[in-house]
Amino acid sequence: MLLKPGEHVTGASQSYEIVEILGQGTYGTVFRARDEAANFVVIKQLFDTGSASKEDFDYQRKLFWREAEILGQINHPKIVRFIERIPDVPVPPEGDLFLVMELVQGTTLRKVFDDFRIKNNSQPFPAEVAVGVGIEICEALHYLHTLPGQIIYRDLKPENVMWDSVAGKCKLIDFG
Repeated sequence: MLLKPGEHVTGASQSYEIVEILGQGTYGTVFRARDEAANFVVIKQLFDTGSASKEDFDYQRKLFWREAEILGQINHPKIVRFIERIPDVPVPPEGDLFLVMELVQGTTLRKVFDDFRIKNNSQPFPAEVAVGVGIEICEALHYLHTLPGQIIYRDLKPENVMWDSVAGKCKLIDFG
């Protein structure tokens, strides 16, 4: 069932209040939420909208749970920080599933590129900035590839890289 602003999701150590919807897809929704210390976080909810076959949705459940397992192994400044999965059990149960992650203050690299083009009459993105962004992404990918089990990030695109406007750095998101 789709959560609404003001509703709560309870994790292993605290509760999170839903503030607003950030995005929706076929299998779930991404929310901005607030933890008990009033810090903002992101909550990804996977729920059955009824638009997919049972087999397809079961496969999506496994992928969603695998994303939590992957994120739980990662600790890198250029990769979104995982907080917890709800419920925290080894096998995805029936019902709604949630992943709680840090909220990156900023926007996607896609939006940064598009906004730059609009503002600058379709001029190319400055090479020195593009190289710096590329190096940051490569650092994150190198970290993933050197972990035990060699995590391969297969969905690298500007929509899955957040530009952290507070830190002035890139962060990889979306390991699903």
